[in-house]
Amino acid sequence: MKKILLIVIAFTSFFANAQKITALDDENGFRMMHFGDSLSLYPALKAFEYTKDSNFIFYRKTDENFTFAGAKVDIVYTFFKGQLSTVFIHSIDSMGSRKILKSLQNSYGPGHQQDKYVETHIWNGRLVTLSYYENINDFLTNVYISSIKMQLKSQGRDK
Repeated sequence: MKKILLIVIAFTSFFANAQKITALDDENGFRMMHFGDSLSLYPALKAFEYTKDSNFIFYRKTDENFTFAGAKVDIVYTFFKGQLSTVFIHSIDSMGSRKILKSLQNSYGPGHQQDKYVETHIWNGRLVTLSYYENINDFLTNVYISSIKMQLKSQGRDK
């Protein structure tokens, strides 16, 4: 009986986490911006850095709410050839890092953590990859939300 109960709990946990990952794919972007969207849809973006070939351009929103999960953050939107490709979120203070992690885990499940002593978590959806990295020296966080399709496109493997 205990084995059956453990199996039921394991399956329930697996399917609950799978449903949370689908939420990541359903959003397919960040704050009402969707991966693959044209730059022209977002006039409040201001470019601040370019790659040498200008294929990747980095933007910040001029009307951005620079908080995420109650933490102060810097948010950078990367466009590849005029289409939203990646969103970078960087925590400003260490107190906000764990708030961000908790929010991501509440939204998308625990994520994959290769080493339980290192706060690195990865969520892999069908359309979107989400990564959380916490620096062990200053406890600041970097979050990367990326479109798999746009990653393949930037690597010339989108066929």
